Amino acid sequence: MSYNLTTVFDALVNGAPIVVILIALITWACSLGIKGKTQLITGFVLGFVAGAGYLLSELGQPADFGGWFYLILYGLVIGLAPSGVYETGKKIMRATST
Repeated sequence: MSYNLTTVFDALVNGAPIVVILIALITWACSLGIKGKTQLITGFVLGFVAGAGYLLSELGQPADFGGWFYLILYGLVIGLAPSGVYETGKKIMRATST
């Protein structure tokens, strides 16, 4: 399969459950005492690795610069999304509990 916008977008939609798993992993890491910037970095790294790994498993190794670009972009999206969702959830919980 080739790396193009359509296949990467399809993988993004099909890979959405990864975000839920990553939020659970971030929550678990917090229960182990990871907080602050370390928590954000941990969530991003876990997400980037999981996202890039998923795209590699779906589409194989990229053959050109465009494919590697999509792979990195996908990893960034999957890496940043769970951390952002988790942080937003924390802010909402703080706001509603006061």
